[in-house]
Amino acid sequence: MMFGNKKRIELETALTEVQEEKHNLSTKLAQIEAELTQLKESQQSTVELEDKTPFLLEANQPSLSFVLGSTNKILELLFEPMSESEGSDVLIQQNKTDIFELKEAISTIADKTQISLQDVNSLRDTANEIKGFTDTIQSISEQTNLLALNAAIEAARAGEHGRGFAVVADEVRTLANKARESSEHISLLVQRIDENTNKVSRQVDGLHNDTISTNQSCERLSLSFNDTAAHSEKLMASGYQSMAYAHVAAAVLDLTVWHNQFLIKAWQKQPQDKALDITTTYLGDWYYNGTDNEFNFRQQADFIALGDLLSKINELMTEMTNGVIETDQLVALEETCSTYMKQVEQALTRTQEYILSHV
Repeated sequence: MMFGNKKRIELETALTEVQEEKHNLSTKLAQIEAELTQLKESQQSTVELEDKTPFLLEANQPSLSFVLGSTNKILELLFEPMSESEGSDVLIQQNKTDIFELKEAISTIADKTQISLQDVNSLRDTANEIKGFTDTIQSISEQTNLLALNAAIEAARAGEHGRGFAVVADEVRTLANKARESSEHISLLVQRIDENTNKVSRQVDGLHNDTISTNQSCERLSLSFNDTAAHSEKLMASGYQSMAYAHVAAAVLDLTVWHNQFLIKAWQKQPQDKALDITTTYLGDWYYNGTDNEFNFRQQADFIALGDLLSKINELMTEMTNGVIETDQLVALEETCSTYMKQVEQALTRTQEYILSHV
C-alpha cells in the first residue's frame, strides 16, 4: 500500500513537472510565434517600403525636373546677353577713340576757321587798297580828259604855231606812266587776291572734308552707344528674368527638401517637429511674410491660390507624422501631397509669367 502511494505520488510529481514543462514550452512557443509574426510584419513593411520607394522617388521627380529646367532657363537667358556683353569693352574703347578723334577734328576745324577768318580779313584789306588805286586811276582819268580838252583849245587858238602842245604832250605821257604803274600794281593786287582766294577755297574744302569725317565719327559714336545701351537693356531684362526663375526654382527646391524631411520622419515613425512647419520654408516665408508687391502680383488669383495649397500640404505632412499609419495610407497621403506640390509649381509658374510679362 505504501509502495502504491509512493508510486502514485511520484507519478503525480512527474505529471506536474511534465505539465509545467509543457506550459513553459507553450509560453516559449507563443513568444517564438510572436517574434515570427513581428519579423514577418517587419519584413512585409520592408518589402512594402522597397516597393513604394520608387513611387516616392518618382513623386519628387517633377519638382527636381522643374528646378533643373529653371536652372537651364537661367543659363539660357544669361548666356546670350553675357556673350554679347563681352564686346562691350571693345565698344567702349571704340567710343573713347571716336570721342578723341571728334575732339581733335573739332579743334582742327576751329583752327582752320580762324585761319580762314584771317585770310578773309586780309582779302578785305586788299580790297580796300584796290579801292584806293581805283580812286587814283579815276582821278588820273579825269585829269587826262581835262588836259585833252585844254590841248584841243590850245590847238584851236595857236593854229600852226601852237607851242603849248609840247607841254601838253609831256603831261599826257606822265599821266600815262602813272596809269601804267597803277595798272601793274592792280595786277599784282589781283594776283594776291587770287592766291588768297585759292587758299581760302582749299581751306574751305578741307573744312568740309573734316566736317564730313566728324559727322561720320558722330554717327559711329551714336550707333555704338545705341548698341551698348541695347545690350545693357537686354542684359538687365535677362537679369530680371533670371532672378524670377531662380526665385521660383529655389522656392520649389526648398519645398521639396522640406517635404522629404517629413517623409523621412513618417517612415521612421517619428513625431512631428514644430520647426518643420511650412511657414519656415523659403516659399512659406516669402508668401506669408514677404512685402514685395511689384507689379501687384500678390493680388493675382494664382498667387492667392498658393496660400490654400500650402495649408493643405502642411496638413497632410502633419497627418503623416501624427501617430503610426500604415504604408498604404502613407503612400495615399503622399500621392495627394504630390498633386498639391504640382499645383504649387503651376501657380508659381503662372505668377512668374505674369511678372515677366511686366518686366
